[in-house]
Amino acid sequence: MTMSPGSRRVLVATALALCAGAIGGELVSAEAVGKALGKAVAVPSAAAQAVSPRQAIERATLDRLGVGVTRVDVESVTTRVEALAGLVAVPDPTGLIGKTMRFALTVNGQRRGIAVAAVRVRARVARAVKAVERGELIQQDAVVLVEDDVDGVRFGRLPQLDEIVGARARRDIAPGVVVTGGMFAALPDVLNGDRVTVGVTIGRVHVTGEGIASGSGHVGDVVHVMQTGRRGLLKARITGRGVVEVMP
Repeated sequence: MTMSPGSRRVLVATALALCAGAIGGELVSAEAVGKALGKAVAVPSAAAQAVSPRQAIERATLDRLGVGVTRVDVESVTTRVEALAGLVAVPDPTGLIGKTMRFALTVNGQRRGIAVAAVRVRARVARAVKAVERGELIQQDAVVLVEDDVDGVRFGRLPQLDEIVGARARRDIAPGVVVTGGMFAALPDVLNGDRVTVGVTIGRVHVTGEGIASGSGHVGDVVHVMQTGRRGLLKARITGRGVVEVMP
């Protein structure tokens, strides 16, 4: 992505402010930022090696299901697509873990074919130990974190306890079921007025500090951030719970 001179100046100023402690916290010195900006940065090309459909499906599973996954077994892969550099698997949104499902195979966004496979997953999941009625807040003693084989669950992110406890149930949740994202209204990852960790990346230099969120949202959403001791707002994308990255 090409960055305009104006956007680059904003990022540089923000990075220097972070280094100087204007937002709070310090990762690298201002001199290091200046040196990094003064030289060309080589960006390694993605997917330098060929990726098989099986490997692409494994990666897609880890990316889609989240940090709780501890094992992925891809079984009975059927496809005419050979191993290709940059091969990416995109799962059918209606697919279920442990059941045969379809994956679109693409390279640089261009479709190369499909694969059919069953994906077995073992993961740390939240399991209900008490009945929770629709509209109730999910209490800490209503769910436990267990590592188990996951089967018959929608092929999507597996929420962890910190996302579930305190959220409101969208439907009745019976004891023993794995709690999935569709069962509760997730709390925002960033709330208006929260103190958040602000990251700025320029080339190979990454600087973090602290700011105040002006707006609420979930991972992937864009909010504005106020810098302590400075005027104006920065546009930033939410990358985690309480973490944002300044956008160019």
